[in-house]
Amino acid sequence: MSIYSFLTELGIPAIWQDAIAALLILAIAWVVGRILSWVLGKVGHYFAQKAKSELGDQVILSLRSPLSFLCLLVGVYLAADELSLPSRLFRGVEGIIYALGVFLGALVLKRIFDAFIGRIAGQVAKKTGSRLYAEFSPLLDKVATFFIFGIALIIVLARFGYSVTSLVAALGAGSLAIALAAKDTLGNMISGFIIMTDRPFLPGDRIQLASKEEGEVLEIGLRSTKVKTLEGSLMVVPNTQLVDSRIINQSYPDARMSCAIRVPVPFGKDVALVTKILEEIPKEVADVLDDPLPRAFIEELNRESCEFLLTFWIRDSRRKREMVDQVYRRIWERFQRESIWSENKSEVKGKKKT
Repeated sequence: MSIYSFLTELGIPAIWQDAIAALLILAIAWVVGRILSWVLGKVGHYFAQKAKSELGDQVILSLRSPLSFLCLLVGVYLAADELSLPSRLFRGVEGIIYALGVFLGALVLKRIFDAFIGRIAGQVAKKTGSRLYAEFSPLLDKVATFFIFGIALIIVLARFGYSVTSLVAALGAGSLAIALAAKDTLGNMISGFIIMTDRPFLPGDRIQLASKEEGEVLEIGLRSTKVKTLEGSLMVVPNTQLVDSRIINQSYPDARMSCAIRVPVPFGKDVALVTKILEEIPKEVADVLDDPLPRAFIEELNRESCEFLLTFWIRDSRRKREMVDQVYRRIWERFQRESIWSENKSEVKGKKKT
């Protein structure tokens, strides 16, 4: 039995049957939409919990309201068809429904995009401690909103017969002008994204720049990276400089570091004794590693002295300056006791006789 037969049996006049049928279709569409939304929420949440997927749960949550609204739009279309509206009016209603459907699809895409970006940002922040994705999120949100809803607008305009060629050309020219005006900023942002994905260093790492400046990475930002220098000041480095130049990460693959210092020794001293003293001194300093052992080598000979190179490894690269200072102090004290940096008495007498 059709809906009109049912309305006739109820004694509803024929003039009101179309309107009542349309209202019934709208009510049924709304109820079906609510039921489908509830089912999607329950079933989707169950499978998301079973798969332990927080992202899946967020995506399903973002689809519930649009699904209910989509069913209502279908109901409006069917109800308008039942009313036997004039063709021009029906085409207008159909166009409005089409536009709402397109923007509804754009909204769904935007919500799914936000769920993915939020999930990725959380994972990156948890694994690396970097807030770069969190800083990128507002920018990505604006770009995605402009792109998705811009395409939706173009689709709707094309549906109503408007030429979108000039609009697309204007958007392209405007985007090019913005890109040229902000090329330095965009370059730093792209470089920041490269640093985040390539991960040559992380917050807390000790790095050495191409300019020989050293410091600890505090924060990798959207435009620049903040580095705390050895003097305790803050150095802000544009991300493009870090990507385009040579960077030494002293904290990777571990915090150990090799130190090398040069020690001049006058001619006439016992080379074996000097080598023995130099290799013993670093062992007296805390946080100097026994493996590899400290080594001393003759690096250069000149007319006035013999240049020794002393190498040793320290446990933490961030304490390099402190460790080198302690080794130098002990070398000074030991060389004073052993008279390595002072003339022998026989040498002094010989010079006086001459």
